[in-house]
Amino acid sequence: MRQWLRAVIGLCVGIASTILSAQTLPAKLQCQDSGSTMLWQVEGPQIKAGKVSVQLLGSIHVGKPEFYPLAPVVEQHFRAADTLVFEVDPRVTTSLESALSIQQRGMLPAERSLDQVVDSATMTSLRKVLQQLQLPEALVGRMKPWMVTLLLTSMQVQALGFDPDNGVENYLVRMKPQAAKIAELESMETQLSLLESLDQQTLLHYTLDDYSNTTAQMDTLVTAWRCGDHARLSSLLFAASDNHDHHLSAADQGKLGKLMKQLFDDRNKLMADKIEQFIRTGSGDYFVVVGAGHLLGDSSVVSLLRQKGFVVNAVRNKP
Repeated sequence: MRQWLRAVIGLCVGIASTILSAQTLPAKLQCQDSGSTMLWQVEGPQIKAGKVSVQLLGSIHVGKPEFYPLAPVVEQHFRAADTLVFEVDPRVTTSLESALSIQQRGMLPAERSLDQVVDSATMTSLRKVLQQLQLPEALVGRMKPWMVTLLLTSMQVQALGFDPDNGVENYLVRMKPQAAKIAELESMETQLSLLESLDQQTLLHYTLDDYSNTTAQMDTLVTAWRCGDHARLSSLLFAASDNHDHHLSAADQGKLGKLMKQLFDDRNKLMADKIEQFIRTGSGDYFVVVGAGHLLGDSSVVSLLRQKGFVVNAVRNKP
């Protein structure tokens, strides 16, 4: 039980990617632009005046050992950091206390069952997936829909060789300079509260609807991330909410759009404000690590910081 709970915790900070799964990557990574990375540098008069430096790294929350080390320019900035800033401190997410908290909050009241809180079509889809996984319905019968979503997707990811322990955040914590501090943009409590506030029917329905197609999607997504292919990665993450997913009805499109707004847009604003606070009141070198989706698109942290007057440029790896 604790093993998959740790995987669930690791995925809580990348909900959009839990709609996807994973596949074995090509033995040799082929990138169209070998110099592109998922790293951005924040600059501007406010930073020069305060003698602060800030880098933003778009991460993926599960991974494999062959992902590391990261690109040389990323490793260089990371190892020079005075403070590592994560969405949530990875040391907290792997604690027994957090695992027990998720387990407790992810269960329905004793008098309720899953088939009473989601519609019959969703339950039919869920039963098909459980049958494929050879799992008894009783395993999820008293879970809240968000807990079922994270259970299924974490099992899918781990079965295909991806592990939160090899995610970017956990790698950076293991390799961090001894003197470097760790700070958070959010907290485990805020992320659990977010999960509880989401439209549970929509979250589980969309996950199940796309379950059988996710393997090939994640193969493409992970390759795009490793290659620093911003455009491709953005398209993969946000196609449905950007009205590119034509198989969804108008009603479902609206529900999914609201879900993605909660998972990305609303959180991006809070993240950008917190980063600005570090710039204005902090000191030293900040290396900020967030899910890659938070740094892409018109409402991303990168765009919001630019709107605040900062210059934010993608950092290239030297050949």
